[in-house]
Amino acid sequence: MLDQTFISKLGFLVMAAGACLLVPAPGVLAAGGSTSSPSMSSPRRPPVDVFAEYRKGLKALEVNDYNAARKAFKKVIRAEKKNGNAYAYLGIAEYGRGKYKNSRKALEKALKYDTIVPGAWETLGLAQLKLGAPEKAQEQLAALHNMMASCPAPCSNSASIQQAIDSLSQALAAQGTPEAQLFRPDEGSKAYVQAVRLINQEHYAQAITRLTALHQSQPQNADVLTYLGYSHRKLHEYDVAIDYYRQALAINPAHVGATEYLGELYVELGQLDKAQSQLARLDDLCTYGCFEYQELESWIASAARGSEG
Repeated sequence: MLDQTFISKLGFLVMAAGACLLVPAPGVLAAGGSTSSPSMSSPRRPPVDVFAEYRKGLKALEVNDYNAARKAFKKVIRAEKKNGNAYAYLGIAEYGRGKYKNSRKALEKALKYDTIVPGAWETLGLAQLKLGAPEKAQEQLAALHNMMASCPAPCSNSASIQQAIDSLSQALAAQGTPEAQLFRPDEGSKAYVQAVRLINQEHYAQAITRLTALHQSQPQNADVLTYLGYSHRKLHEYDVAIDYYRQALAINPAHVGATEYLGELYVELGQLDKAQSQLARLDDLCTYGCFEYQELESWIASAARGSEG
């Protein structure tokens, strides 16, 4: 018997994660199967319509048709073998089918290939509980807490991340994990969350004080550097902000938050050509689209309209 709480909220997970997921247009196709010439004994598989299969798989998950979802996302993966989001949805479908080992395997690949679906961590934790590995489920809960700490407001995924945290925490407790053993953020994580809260409240100077202390203990933390840049930018200290953003990107060139915020800074300075370069970089980083790309694109479009007026 499948977990009824999991089934009842699966549609929410799909829609919440799907809000950030822009699938490629129908023209972005890839052929699966052998690359050799077709023959009677080895017919060539037809091209996969990635857009159509994604939509088909998501709709199947919404109505708990896990077999159909599995079939659709396997087709996507056949076309794009390193598609982390397809692996995430495949893992969710396998969990729904009660195939927990298959679910774990697919979800581990989803994380390897940088999925943006919060339900991947939650479902991996649930699958690991089913397979008798509560300590591994704890690791996924810790990852979700860290994800929430890194999620600025307004954050497009905050609701789904929090629901994933609540669900996995409840599942761990139901399995008999003592309350004292449930994951709790360490002091560094708490300080980080407090700094982000100050930023959300627009108390930028106070946030800088906390973030500076964190930076001293975690000099290679690109998230801390990014928020230092963001806070200084909000105080119109643009040169300092640019320096922090560049430090963050030197540590993690694929940091979408720093890339977006640097682009927004260039918009504020009226340097739309540089902002466009940051947008192009986000286009490279976010294969299937992301909130950061949409946000910076909106900033640039608004600035362009203002200059025309």
